[in-house]
Amino acid sequence: MLEATTLYTLLLPSLWVSLAVYASWYFTSAKRYAPMTSEEVRALWEIHKQKNLCRAKHWKKIVHKNKLVGFKCGCGYSKAQKRPIV
Repeated sequence: MLEATTLYTLLLPSLWVSLAVYASWYFTSAKRYAPMTSEEVRALWEIHKQKNLCRAKHWKKIVHKNKLVGFKCGCGYSKAQKRPIV
């Protein structure tokens, strides 16, 4: 059986490493919406139509907190501009 001090010397560093790995993953994966202009959204929609040979005639705005952040195409494709928080 292991002594208590030996157990703590093995367990405590691994817990700290696990916490550091989780914290770094959490902060790098968190994202927020970035506002776009109507011209940017329309250009991205045109690029989508050309690349995917999309025949949709209309697109809808994706709005978050009263700001335009992306679009949803008539074919079902959607694009929302996000960037990391950090």
